[in-house]
Amino acid sequence: MKTITNAFISGDINSGLAVFEYEDAIYEFEHEGQTCHLKEEIVKDQADRKVINFVFELENPSRFRLDLFIPEECKNAHIGLNGRELISFFDKNYEVKDPEPLIKGGCNDPHKVSTLHPGEVQALNFKWENGDVITLAYYF
Repeated sequence: MKTITNAFISGDINSGLAVFEYEDAIYEFEHEGQTCHLKEEIVKDQADRKVINFVFELENPSRFRLDLFIPEECKNAHIGLNGRELISFFDKNYEVKDPEPLIKGGCNDPHKVSTLHPGEVQALNFKWENGDVITLAYYF
């Protein structure tokens, strides 16, 4: 597994990491006086999909931004936080066969809008806790 250092972009409330390439890696950085690790793990790499988990290893809860690139060739995608759907599919007309299991939220509105777009970055800015897991699943 590759270790990546000096990837944290410091500044205002938008300080954080931007991930554009998906590979097994550990991001190691200092933030708010602590050493932080973000483990990037490819859990599924198939012809029709790629699923990546990002596992936060923190001494104390810490707020920072995580930017995830949605590939241009992607036909659909969704993002989960700790097994629950955080951002839903962007294309309601593209049927994903056997999607990655994420517990759906309480909003069953058929008109809900996803903020995911192919070829763009999705920003997630939270106060992360040790053990939090972001799951990015995108489909071809």
